[in-house]
Amino acid sequence: MTEYRVSIKTGSGGFLSFAGTDDKIFCRLTDIHGRVTPKIWLKDDDKTSFEKNSVDNFRFFYDNAEFGDLLKCQVWKEGSDDWNLGTMLFTRKSNPEASFNFTFNETIMQKMVERFVDGTTANKIISYKIAVKTANVNGAGTDGDVTLNIIGSNGQTLPRELDNFKNNFEAGDTDKFEIKALNVGKIEKIVLSVADKGIKSDWTCESVTIRFGDPEERYFFSVNSVIKGGNSYEVFNPTYEKDEPVKPKKPLPVLHFFRGTVETSNKSMGGTDANVTIHLGDKNGKLIGPIKLKESGSALEKGAKDPIEISLIEPFAELNTLQVQHDGKGVGSDWHLSQITLTEFSVLDKKTPVGEPKVFIFNEWIKANNPSTKTAAVKGEPEEPEDPATPDYKTFLVGKVTTADKYFSGTDADVQMFVTDSNGVLIGPVDLKDAQKSKTMERGSVDIVMIQSTVEITDLHKVQVKHNGSGAFSNWGLKTIELKKVKKFPTKEEILVKNYLNTGMKVFNFNKSLEAGRWYDSGDDADRVDYEVVVQTAKGVFSGTFDKVQFNIIGDKGKTLFQTYDNIGSDQNAGGTDKYTKRLIDLGNLQKLVIKKSGNDTWKLDNIKITNKKNDHQWLFDNNGQEVKKQEVEIPAEQIKFGKNRIEGEVYTSDFQNAGTDATVQCSKYWRVRARASAGERERAARSLARLEILVALARSSKIK
Repeated sequence: MTEYRVSIKTGSGGFLSFAGTDDKIFCRLTDIHGRVTPKIWLKDDDKTSFEKNSVDNFRFFYDNAEFGDLLKCQVWKEGSDDWNLGTMLFTRKSNPEASFNFTFNETIMQKMVERFVDGTTANKIISYKIAVKTANVNGAGTDGDVTLNIIGSNGQTLPRELDNFKNNFEAGDTDKFEIKALNVGKIEKIVLSVADKGIKSDWTCESVTIRFGDPEERYFFSVNSVIKGGNSYEVFNPTYEKDEPVKPKKPLPVLHFFRGTVETSNKSMGGTDANVTIHLGDKNGKLIGPIKLKESGSALEKGAKDPIEISLIEPFAELNTLQVQHDGKGVGSDWHLSQITLTEFSVLDKKTPVGEPKVFIFNEWIKANNPSTKTAAVKGEPEEPEDPATPDYKTFLVGKVTTADKYFSGTDADVQMFVTDSNGVLIGPVDLKDAQKSKTMERGSVDIVMIQSTVEITDLHKVQVKHNGSGAFSNWGLKTIELKKVKKFPTKEEILVKNYLNTGMKVFNFNKSLEAGRWYDSGDDADRVDYEVVVQTAKGVFSGTFDKVQFNIIGDKGKTLFQTYDNIGSDQNAGGTDKYTKRLIDLGNLQKLVIKKSGNDTWKLDNIKITNKKNDHQWLFDNNGQEVKKQEVEIPAEQIKFGKNRIEGEVYTSDFQNAGTDATVQCSKYWRVRARASAGERERAARSLARLEILVALARSSKIK
């Protein structure tokens, strides 16, 4: 019987946190061989322990002489308090110098929290990702507990129960698990065991796949055997694959180094969300570029002075010209650039200037895909600024945002909004609130919003709102957003004196608490449509993925933005078909699908079919089994089923004697004429319909009534 001692430090919890708890605290320990202790209750009958900033000592006994050095500690509690756990330090009475410290620094609520031991031991831990496929035959599944022992050149994991709190090992299913253990080296074999649970204990396993490391190593074990309940089964000779490591390229020597600033003017809507590039030209006419000045983000805002650094690896004479352009992406794309200043420095220390600063004065609106080139002037030389034109704003919106009058309804977070018209045209994201600059969205407040955009919308159909959760109070109790289109912005006097915001407003009701990081949609439920999304993963070993998958479905009436598609159980398995039903706005005619995923798995996607359940239209997004990696993938839509979208009409029988018929008449084709069809197209369709009427009339005249 081994006596263990544990010293537990409760944290401070931070602002507005009580940190301590009177709840029951439990833990469970795992050693480096995967052996696990029973549940350990850290008993505190007097409820004097686990107070804020306190250190409490406990002891417990465990009767297992083979239990080794500690690897992992799991902690959970029973009760409703939030407990801020700092650290847990374990020692054995027989060897107090061998200590095992676990650093948590986390508030424990209702879920279990686990940590690996501090120090060098944790550095040797491997995360093994396991995919177990049960054969797709009757009676292949099992209700017995399944364990897996991975055996390699450096040791073994010992039997680990495969359990992810789901209904695993059903016929035809692929179940995914994760085992963390010391590195066993080159994997040589595995041992699968099934507990005897009586009825339905026998299990037919098809295969086991083990992945780990970076670059990733993969071991595929073909099992294809029945494992009887209460027995074990050894599998040898795995198929092995390993990704090629990415070899770092040897950097080329830098021949020229520039440092400077980009100054955006202080004009209204002067900043840009677009991707900006520049080309540098020397006095001999040589041009180098494009050089990324900005990828879509937070730089180049109105009135900003952003630092830049540029390194050139090509020979380059004295800097003479600078060309700027952007791709127009984002809502605020047009950019009013004031000037760019660049100074060349020594490549040795990047501190000693080489020559005078060069100033490129623009003072103009830079339009999308319309480059502007300027010649350098030595800093200090005067140049007459241009009188730039104001952007061509086409939409002006005025409105108010009402926050609920309840405790903690206000928010300190950054808030953004999209506005969509009934045709799916989108304005946004619009910054409704900046946590660093604004004290709006307080409890019970009504905040005025004014939006101008170069995008023209016909009406106000819906708004979507999201916040980032920053600040002490993040969740936001949003009541309503009210908006209306105007021809020009009113003055403050007009808003206050003329009761401007109480007439002609479109009211979007939310009446809910908005959590961070999620888009909330105000669209009427009556306007929503159920879409069935069927995802077909390609067949073959390693075609599936453990990563989180997100889709952005784009139609001619709107887009969903990125949403996660995940069913209970494991999705995106090799050769698997996953079905999802989403209630979305009516996207109209689907145009494309954008896919992104987390993690480094390579997912081989065969195709995706999306069906509008309201009218049975169906679109195919065919990826032909190509790999989907971490970057976004865009797939065009092909409509393969038109559902209820057909032309219906009447067939008129002529008034001739005996023109009627008892015969069965069939029409094998439909004619579709576009709403904007040319006169020639309409004439051809009319001739086709006339020929149909003649044929039907002839068929009917063959039968004497």
